[in-house]
Amino acid sequence: MVIPELVNHFIERFCVHEDGVAKTISDNALEQLINRNWPGNVRELENMIHRSMVMSDKNVLHADDFNEFGSVEARMSLDEVEKHPKEINLISENGGFKDIDAIEKEVMSKALEHYNHNITNASQALGMAKSTFYKKMKHFKL
Repeated sequence: MVIPELVNHFIERFCVHEDGVAKTISDNALEQLINRNWPGNVRELENMIHRSMVMSDKNVLHADDFNEFGSVEARMSLDEVEKHPKEINLISENGGFKDIDAIEKEVMSKALEHYNHNITNASQALGMAKSTFYKKMKHFKL
């Protein structure tokens, strides 16, 4: 059983290196990772663990934290976005580029609008932890 040892190693390493809160993994989530077809790429497993740790606000990682594309609702909504894209304007009123904060605020606002102010789906769609999304909403006064 190599997968459980690797998973625990990656969780411990990310907690130490990123001063994160200690996290564990549920038996169900671990079982899902064990049964997944890994094409011999340890880096894929490492990236999945890291992304899930960043995206999850919980101390225990669950099977749904390893969904690579977000919830079913988010995937269906993303299909709709591709059919009807909402453009982001990168140019400010004075003709220069907008700064990153202005662009991020606009993107977050459009994501919230698109997902009917469902913060979970909007944050997943943008690849952002929900706690980070909340902090940025407060910062941008969204």
